[in-house]
Amino acid sequence: MRSVRRVTTRTAAVVAGGLLLAGCSVSASIGEGELESNLEEQIASTNPDVSVESVDCADGLEGEVDATADCTVVIDGAEYPVAITVTEVDGENVNFDYEITEG
Repeated sequence: MRSVRRVTTRTAAVVAGGLLLAGCSVSASIGEGELESNLEEQIASTNPDVSVESVDCADGLEGEVDATADCTVVIDGAEYPVAITVTEVDGENVNFDYEITEG
């Protein structure tokens, strides 16, 4: 996994066995709308062959290790649950992994 900054995006994604794994970095906490936008951008940029139609997160993401957020993403007409977990907090940056599983 690679981390990305909120403004400068660098990501890595691996599609294997129905899972899409990726990681990114944002400020110490992130609101619901910003989290949704960030996920949509990251999924689209690492998977150019898919159409991200929408991302809906139940809440924002706190800057605490092991904090979680749940989202739903619609890709090519199908809904997928997304689990987000904070892996590291470094100053104002929060590193997290997200996982999209087949519904």
